[in-house]
Amino acid sequence: MTEQAFLKSYLKILADMETHRYLQQSTLKTMREELRQLRTPLPEEAPPTPERETAPAAAGVFLVLLGLLISAAAAFAAILAVFLLLMIISLGGNLFDPETMEPLLYLTGGAVFVGGTGWSLYKAINNASAAKEEKERHLRELREYRERQDANRNLEQSNRETAGRLSQEIAVLERQAASTQRNLDALYAKGIIYAKYRNLVAICSICEYFLAGRCSSLGDAYNLFETEQRANLIITKLDEAVSRLGELQRSQYMLQQELTLANEKRETLLREVRGLSDSAQRLSRQTEETNRRLNEIGSSSAAAAYSAERTREELDFMNRMNQAAGIYRSY
Repeated sequence: MTEQAFLKSYLKILADMETHRYLQQSTLKTMREELRQLRTPLPEEAPPTPERETAPAAAGVFLVLLGLLISAAAAFAAILAVFLLLMIISLGGNLFDPETMEPLLYLTGGAVFVGGTGWSLYKAINNASAAKEEKERHLRELREYRERQDANRNLEQSNRETAGRLSQEIAVLERQAASTQRNLDALYAKGIIYAKYRNLVAICSICEYFLAGRCSSLGDAYNLFETEQRANLIITKLDEAVSRLGELQRSQYMLQQELTLANEKRETLLREVRGLSDSAQRLSRQTEETNRRLNEIGSSSAAAAYSAERTREELDFMNRMNQAAGIYRSY
């Protein structure tokens, strides 16, 4: 293997390792945020309370009797007032004959009595109707509140099950992320790549320079990277590259391909993790063969499958680099 061939192989492996480190970190960030949300208690909701006390039937009867008493008193007072008025008028000039006004007195008193009684009945019926509507509204809101409480309890149970499953996936992926970081550190520890360029953006750019034949040494690759950076021809910050992925194809094709691959793999991994969690929740509510099928789901963990694949690939990378290391000569 020539030095050029070694460098190309070495840089491609570094690009792959950096891509999967980004994939693992971004996936773990999403998973941890979902786990935090699942573990956040649902807001407590106070039960509804009626706006007014519902009056019992006896209270309505009491209001009617009280209205009748007040009406009778008002009628008597009205008759007495009119009678006195007529007496005063008669004494002043005998304008009216009290005897001829007697029916008017009774009519006035009767009108006051009937009006007062009607008002009392109206208020009593209105209050009873309002109290009934209030009670029905309160019972309806209470029923809806209890239904929401039942739904929240079911959701909390579901969230606990999902959180437990997600915690297992996170633990598996964290172990793989630590292993990937160790292997990547071991590759960088060979001292071939200058520390400043040990990141996904720089490695992809330098690797692309070699693969496209734009440079023949690491020194030339570093100079070309710095020149394009000063001229704003390339994006050098990872978060900016992620947000402007569509703009990378012309000037940083390899970086665009690696980030696209990582994003697609992350979404697939998250989708599989969520799907397995849903399956575990459904099975946890069944009574037959639940343990066996839950174990089957556990053995098919999305994170575990990814971790096993990465372990094999990274072991192959390390073996290949260790075998080829003796050929490489430092510039």
